[in-house]
Amino acid sequence: MTADGGEAFDAPPDVEAPIDAPDVEAPIDAPDAAPDRGVADDAFDSGDDASDVGMTDLDIGDAPDDVAADVLTADVGDGAIQSDAAEVLDGEAIDAPVDVPLADGPTDLGSDVSIVDASTDAGRDVPPVDVPAVDGGFPISWNVSESDVRNTPWRSGEPSSSIDNVRCGAGRVLVGLTTWSSLYVSGLAPWCAPLNPDGNLGMAVQGGRQGGTVGGSDDDLCPANQVVVRFTINAGGVIDRLQATCAPISAWLASRTFGAQLRAHGDSGGGTRTQDDCPAGYMGVGYDLRDGDYNFIERVQNLRLRCARVSDR
Repeated sequence: MTADGGEAFDAPPDVEAPIDAPDVEAPIDAPDAAPDRGVADDAFDSGDDASDVGMTDLDIGDAPDDVAADVLTADVGDGAIQSDAAEVLDGEAIDAPVDVPLADGPTDLGSDVSIVDASTDAGRDVPPVDVPAVDGGFPISWNVSESDVRNTPWRSGEPSSSIDNVRCGAGRVLVGLTTWSSLYVSGLAPWCAPLNPDGNLGMAVQGGRQGGTVGGSDDDLCPANQVVVRFTINAGGVIDRLQATCAPISAWLASRTFGAQLRAHGDSGGGTRTQDDCPAGYMGVGYDLRDGDYNFIERVQNLRLRCARVSDR
């Protein structure tokens, strides 16, 4: 009995009376691997405004049990991705798919579209591309072949002896003549120039004379970068008349185009006229002659042009 006369009740041993505690809401289970939406965790623990952390104005804790709350990711421009957060139904978390809108435009590429692998590995070895050189009309390397020569026919018959072989020399071509003449051709001397690798001719130099000196001399040279390719001859017992014709190097090799005609020398009016040309691809590099007495005067009696192959390779 208690002091105030009431009846006492014995409490069970070792049992403490329960202490009233405020109601605590059980935490809502979140999915094990919620997608990362770029929002810091502590933003959801604070009492900040939902717009500051990318949430809707409706807080998840205040939502009715049968209503799911949407969580929006932070705006990142017009193309921002909107995703649905986990739906909360009857206290149980359900994973919801993330909707990712595709870019505008057709997605059906069709069978005619090929996919190109544009690798960003700039450090890989790229095989060299063999680009053919552009032909600007200039040769690679011009040259005169000393081993590939042709001679035009002898004029005034083929000599039997005492032939003078007049040669310009290695890498040189015939670019003119010095002629001694009156009624007949008495003597000749060559003018020769080196053919440079770029197709241009160097300085012309006069060679030695063969034959006589009656009648005086005249120098006749081809224009720049032209070479003798033709002898026009009137001949009977001796060379009555001689005229040389030149040709530009490139034009002659390409299409046998002639250039300048040099002056004619000798004026007897006799003999048979012939024109003797170098073959295609060949140009003058000298001549052969035989001289002798004719009416007690030294004359050129036999003559032919010597040609060699000229090439830009």
